Amino acid sequence: MEQGAILQDVAALHVRLGRASMPMVGGGPSVSTQIAALRRLLFGWETKDKETGFWFKQASEGVVPLVIDVDSADVMASLLIMKLEVEDRIGSTMRMVFSGASEAHLLAKEIGDANVGVILRPSRPFPLAWDQRRILPGPPLTSETNLVKLLRNGVVAALGVSEACEARNMRFDIQWVGELI
Repeated sequence: MEQGAILQDVAALHVRLGRASMPMVGGGPSVSTQIAALRRLLFGWETKDKETGFWFKQASEGVVPLVIDVDSADVMASLLIMKLEVEDRIGSTMRMVFSGASEAHLLAKEIGDANVGVILRPSRPFPLAWDQRRILPGPPLTSETNLVKLLRNGVVAALGVSEACEARNMRFDIQWVGELI
């Protein structure tokens, strides 16, 4: 690595919202509790002298993007409403990105209007969990894919990988999607 090659130590603040994929003892917190906790953190519940408070303040002010690993369209809709509340209360523009986003096509227009980015993981969806059940599978079952629908609605979207071994096939997935655009 060359001197000065890394320009920024912290690229984004990452959180995960949704139902637990693995059953937890006691069930774990509900989705509404998770969103309420995120809202409180973004509103400044933790003081800035603590690491958590500092980074959530940075995210609420739009200094660093808030990347939320989420698949459910219902949760994404709640997060879009929360984003408006935070921006209204803080007086700044939050930079939010949905990662995973299996059901993002259901809210493509709203996501585009809210200026929220999307990282689709995996690029070819398969519903492994309940929050991923309403996928847009693409050809031959549907005429468009999640990515195509997002791009047509003005969403800044990208394809991502969950496992390093998926990266080698990404060129084929990009071409598969590119034929539909």
